[in-house]
Amino acid sequence: MQWLKIKIKLSFRFYLAFLSVVFIHQNGVSQIKNQYRLYYFGDFPAQKKSSFSFGSGVHSMPSDQWLRMEMRTMHEFSLTSNLKFGLGQRSNFSRQEGGFKRYELRPFQNLTYTQNLGDGWKFIHRLMMEERAFIDKGEENTLHGRLRYRLDANISLSSMKKFYLRPMSEMFFTFADNRCHYWSQWKNTLAFGTSLCDNIMLECRYEYMLNSDESLVALDQPLQGFRLQLVQRF
Repeated sequence: MQWLKIKIKLSFRFYLAFLSVVFIHQNGVSQIKNQYRLYYFGDFPAQKKSSFSFGSGVHSMPSDQWLRMEMRTMHEFSLTSNLKFGLGQRSNFSRQEGGFKRYELRPFQNLTYTQNLGDGWKFIHRLMMEERAFIDKGEENTLHGRLRYRLDANISLSSMKKFYLRPMSEMFFTFADNRCHYWSQWKNTLAFGTSLCDNIMLECRYEYMLNSDESLVALDQPLQGFRLQLVQRF
């Protein structure tokens, strides 16, 4: 029975070292905090031109006794050879100092367009709309939307594609109280990766992010981070 034959492609991702975040402007004090992440992802074709993916993981910041558990699912459809449409959700449950802190349900819709320019150059455009519902301990539940646009470039640095450079930039727009708060977040990443063997990649990232203040108007709290991650696919 052909419809029972499903080829499953799974990937395992472990951020090998740490993500150090420097808060440059936070009450006039700079801080360095380490974060650890462990994620597992899998995907398989659902139909000829669609696929289903899932994932789960944990994200920890020991200095603040903070822990977040996450689950993701997405169904993606190929509209053309370069254009895909996806529907999905992310569920986050966070704890701090041993107690419940926040639950977030985040349905989303996205469009992804891939440009293959040849000679090892590829650009990926992603437009995503999120509907975010928050349940916070001791506070009023909130709901708002967020629009995201990401430009992701993948540049091969060798003929055997053993080394690559991956600059990324993503803009975030938040919708709340029937208003659009422009530039609520801007994240820029420069990643350098290498293939250690057929199914293991090592990637080093530098991240620079601008966050808005509490009024979601001014971008005045930049933070920087370095991440070393190991990706194994099987």
